[in-house]
Amino acid sequence: SKIEAGKLALEPVAFDLATTVEDVAALWAARAAAKGLELVVEIDAECPRRVIGDAGRLGQVLGNLVGNAVKFTESGHVLIRVRPEPAGEGKARMLFEVEDTGVGLADGVRARLFQPFSQADASTTRRFGGTGLGLAICRRLVELMGGDIGVESERRRGARFWFQALLPADEPQSARAPSPLAGLRVLLVQSHPMGREVLARRLAAAGAEVTPAADTGDALRRGDESVGGFDIALIDHDAAGSDALALGSRMRRDARYRSLPMILLTSARHSIDSAQLGGSGFVGSLRKPVRMDGLLQTIGRVLAQSPAAQAVGIEQCPATPDRFCGTVLLVEDNEVNRRVAITLLRKIGADVVAASNGREALERVQERRYQLILMDMHMPEMDGLEATRAIRRLEEHAGRRLPIVAMTANVLPEARAACFAAGMDGFIAKPFVRAQLVEELKRWLPRRADLLPAEVLPLHAKGAPAKRLDYGRVAALRQGMQSDFDELVTVFLETADGLVSAMGAALETSDATALFRHAHTLKSSAGNVGAAELSRLARSLETHARAGVVFESSALVEELKAELERVRPLLRQTGACEQEGVRDVAS
Repeated sequence: SKIEAGKLALEPVAFDLATTVEDVAALWAARAAAKGLELVVEIDAECPRRVIGDAGRLGQVLGNLVGNAVKFTESGHVLIRVRPEPAGEGKARMLFEVEDTGVGLADGVRARLFQPFSQADASTTRRFGGTGLGLAICRRLVELMGGDIGVESERRRGARFWFQALLPADEPQSARAPSPLAGLRVLLVQSHPMGREVLARRLAAAGAEVTPAADTGDALRRGDESVGGFDIALIDHDAAGSDALALGSRMRRDARYRSLPMILLTSARHSIDSAQLGGSGFVGSLRKPVRMDGLLQTIGRVLAQSPAAQAVGIEQCPATPDRFCGTVLLVEDNEVNRRVAITLLRKIGADVVAASNGREALERVQERRYQLILMDMHMPEMDGLEATRAIRRLEEHAGRRLPIVAMTANVLPEARAACFAAGMDGFIAKPFVRAQLVEELKRWLPRRADLLPAEVLPLHAKGAPAKRLDYGRVAALRQGMQSDFDELVTVFLETADGLVSAMGAALETSDATALFRHAHTLKSSAGNVGAAELSRLARSLETHARAGVVFESSALVEELKAELERVRPLLRQTGACEQEGVRDVAS
């Protein structure tokens, strides 16, 4: 009725295009799996990651088309494809396609399909349920999004529904990011031709050298033909036949595959215990349709383990947490910390607006509504406590209370008490880790319960020596930020150089307060970019400075300088992890 009255307006916001599309696929994954259908997602590598549009309405249209495709398809596949197409100067248009191998449509039906209450035909309607008002509403929504909608189909030959939407990129497209899987040799075993073809293309677009195989016998033949072997294997449960676990055990007994990391691809039909999975030689599993972010992260985490660690055994790690909906105001003056937090928040589904100090945050909350504020404590112009008190005063007239969560490296009881006394609702210690953010966000933001996360079983060596870099964090940042990671490293190194120089000046003047402040900042920034040893040294210096021990701190500052020079090339260079025997495929 709003559409007919011309009262429906779109609500454009910046959102993650791939996540929105993959979320729609996840909604229908169980239904498709129950029918034995292969549900496949292909997002062209040229599509911008973040776009501006109405994500909710886009999801409604795409979900309607995918739902109909699953409903009207008895065997075969449903393919969701997204790609950019020319739209004229200054415009950005995306083409969304939903292709199925279902009952198809006769010529006379297509012309009236997008009219209210039209059905394919009476027999189809009785068997599957009709398309009804849904496609008519889709047509009007697509028109509001600046596009068109249509269908190509033949009776009993399936259908291809498509629509367009004007979705400008949230940020100017930077140069293509380095291929995260460059040179990685992947054995892909998947029985369904469409699923195998699309996943092979997406892996190749990420830089991998893919050897596809239709079944395990084919895979073993490909192993015989391979000159250099493989770095990792992705094995579809369906391609493995009735007993994927037995297949894993059999491949582990084969000398060619004894040390090959294997990841099992499963659908909603399959339920495999993690202990059984690990005991059969698989180091992780991914639920289909595969999310590309999850796949890259899983590969990175699996291969970012040393051979020594692989020999020890497999331990189960907690399941990946849910993703979230909502807009978060991030208030953080440290640019490195701000970028890391933005990446982590976006990776778990949140939209983020950033402010660099409390005064700016106060302006932001008066411009639009947020579901949560993450507030740093120590900032110029207006600190977190003062900003929180000011926001609470504004809310006295607004009639609503916005959750505010403190972010600080000071975890002493009196710091927590000060946060809550100012009106804050929660507390996160820095440097941030994903698990902390997720646990706090669970309290305040709605979750996307439809997400089917990857299960990763990382290899772990007890008693392994500490590493210069936190490779898991570096891999996740590289994969999440793509080309922006190099800029983050540049900003961090420039900031670190300035801080170390300032520490030297503080030593010369015996200024313990300044020394503490600089060490505190470096500790946090280094921890967030994965420079673990540098962060540890900065923490030691922070402790000395807090106690007023300045003279003895000079040796620590020299250690910091040396460590900064050691970590500089590791952060900058592609494949830095190989220098310590650990492969970072997300570089």
